[in-house]
Amino acid sequence: MSPEPIRILHLIASNFVGGPEKQILHHALDIRGSDFDVWIGSFRDQPERAEILQNAEQLGLRIYESRSSGKFDPRSISELAAFLQGEKIGLLCTHGFKATTVGVFAKKLVGIPQIAFCRGWTGETTRVKFYEFLERRFLGFADRIVCVSQAQAEFLGARSSLRPRISVVRNASLDGDVEFVNIRERAASKVKLGFSGEAKLVGVVGRLSTEKGQRYLVEAAPKLVREFPNLKMVLLGEGRERPSLESMIGRLGLQDVVFLPGF
Repeated sequence: MSPEPIRILHLIASNFVGGPEKQILHHALDIRGSDFDVWIGSFRDQPERAEILQNAEQLGLRIYESRSSGKFDPRSISELAAFLQGEKIGLLCTHGFKATTVGVFAKKLVGIPQIAFCRGWTGETTRVKFYEFLERRFLGFADRIVCVSQAQAEFLGARSSLRPRISVVRNASLDGDVEFVNIRERAASKVKLGFSGEAKLVGVVGRLSTEKGQRYLVEAAPKLVREFPNLKMVLLGEGRERPSLESMIGRLGLQDVVFLPGF
């Protein structure tokens, strides 16, 4: 008889499917049918089911949804612990402040290991800074910590007690999934976006957030347009930085140059 696969729960508090969510979903699909059996978990922090859970269901992945209300409902700990025990989950992987905090207490109740994944901190608002401060404190209770860059690992490793538990797994490049786009297809894509096929198009993909630095590209746009009159810029994504970017675009008179089409 072959041994039972190790059951893993990836848990993340999520409002939309961005980079971390895509990584989790790709990972679950890539190891499906191996020695590991993956669940995708999230919280009901909004009226509808989290988008990552909707996507996971469509992909045929098993899901866990915490139904507790509020940002810090203590019931989410006992609820998670009951699920981990009932489904015989052997490893808990947590992503972000809420998942890591709830996970620390739940895994202690059940007695299974926890890996906490760290992708960086934004410090976008005072509240976010506070949450991120608490996350860094709770990371000390995880059995392993995975950072996506060496710089972040060194930052966390300044706490000597954490250093032996930190590993670096860099964000993957999906080169194998990217097809070459020829000149004709590129021109057609520009027209589809409302530009001429000859326009020089600069595209940026990412959450509209201060640490992503889209504002520096917008600040450079007036100088670039003087050098390349047919230049257009498309900043794909959403986030708290949108109002600030829109204000900057208006102030610099770049309404016909820089576009924010969202997702």
